[in-house]
Amino acid sequence: MDDVYLRKQLGALRDGSTGVQLTALLFLCIVCGSLSLGISAIVGELVWNLPLNSIEQVGRYGPDALRFLKLTQVLTSLGLFAIPAWLMAKLYNGNASKMLGYQAPPKATLLLLMAVLMLLQMPWINLSAEWNRNMVFPDALSELYASMLQRENEANALIEKLLYMPGIPSLLSTLVVVAVVPALAEELLFRGALQTLFIKAFRNPHLAIWSAGFVFSFIHFQFFGFLPRMLIGVLFGYLYFWSGNLWYPIAAHFVNNAAAVLQQFALSKGLISLSTDALGTGSLAWVEVLLSVLLTWPLILVLKRHLKHHKHAKSQTS
Repeated sequence: MDDVYLRKQLGALRDGSTGVQLTALLFLCIVCGSLSLGISAIVGELVWNLPLNSIEQVGRYGPDALRFLKLTQVLTSLGLFAIPAWLMAKLYNGNASKMLGYQAPPKATLLLLMAVLMLLQMPWINLSAEWNRNMVFPDALSELYASMLQRENEANALIEKLLYMPGIPSLLSTLVVVAVVPALAEELLFRGALQTLFIKAFRNPHLAIWSAGFVFSFIHFQFFGFLPRMLIGVLFGYLYFWSGNLWYPIAAHFVNNAAAVLQQFALSKGLISLSTDALGTGSLAWVEVLLSVLLTWPLILVLKRHLKHHKHAKSQTS
């Protein structure tokens, strides 16, 4: 009887409206995210004898709190993003790798082009970040502005702690926490699951891609970085839409995050003296942005053509 009931419920989910499937996805995110946070709290107590709020006071609790912070970041990324996406795909399609688009290996040449793209786009992304930071709020929203600024400062302080890398081991662990896990987990949810469901709901891929990009940026709860994060999310969305292969946006996401980690490490060790964050925002901002656009736009068109061709070739052989 239980098996029959379960099959009926799964059938209702698979055949249900997109709204039902989106609600199920949200439910899974809440449940799995809460469980992962609970597991993290238990591990922190058992292994390091640290309370969960110690991850916000790394300076007070020392190196163990930093390890606990990194563990919590990994577990919550998996629980809030990756596992719900995989479960939803499994329930909805039965073949998670096919629905989420990670069953086919990517082409190395296209991955290389995407890595170049993520580096070349920095000036115009930095310019959008500067615009975002300089937005002026009316006096009536001063309390909201103060609240968002406080949230932004707290998030930046957390990132600063994560980017403390005194040596190679800490660099490698930070790359896993900041680049590898978020690239995999967030792309599984926002492009693999959410964008796919949005395309089904809206029947307009462009609206779906921009909507998924909006949610991707919003869920980070950092208003002063909202615009550049949304634009990057939209870029990831088009890479996925053109290719049908989730490994491409995962790779682009990894390069974007890993570049920031490696740059911070190089700056802290005195290996470089200038940050790429200044590109597109200094005295030569418009020259740098113009060059960035002139270089990235043709590269995006080349990627679009080759990704779609590769996608078509795969569909013909499958």
